[in-house]
Amino acid sequence: MRFTEQDRRELINRLKKIRDPRERDRVLWALADQDQNVFHDARPTATPSRLEPVRPGPDRPSSINARQRDMPQINFNPGRVLQFVVPAFFIIFGLIRIGQAAMNYMASQDIEVEIPNLVMGGIFLIIGLAGVFRAMRPSRIKQEEAP
Repeated sequence: MRFTEQDRRELINRLKKIRDPRERDRVLWALADQDQNVFHDARPTATPSRLEPVRPGPDRPSSINARQRDMPQINFNPGRVLQFVVPAFFIIFGLIRIGQAAMNYMASQDIEVEIPNLVMGGIFLIIGLAGVFRAMRPSRIKQEEAP
């Protein structure tokens, strides 16, 4: 038995309002003329061999997956982090050189000996900061990937 056009319209309207995925599947099967008794059946019949899973309430998640769904996603790109590693070493090494020069100056009170260490530390610091600012810039999109 095939549905009339009015029956099909009613099924389509019913499909728009259904929230239950199983009922939606039954209506889709009915629209495809696979199951004729769906149209007059208001509620889906549950088979005794297939039990409904118990779903936890919103106040108590029962699994780790439920807790993870509520957490914001963190985008971690290891390649992007590696762009900051080398400039960080330059900055740390530059600060160490400047610190050693300052400590040696306080001990010996001779600035002329420590000027090369101060200059070297400053150069490393400038190179490191330039590398950090370069790594902070957004990467360019290649011409082949651009729409």
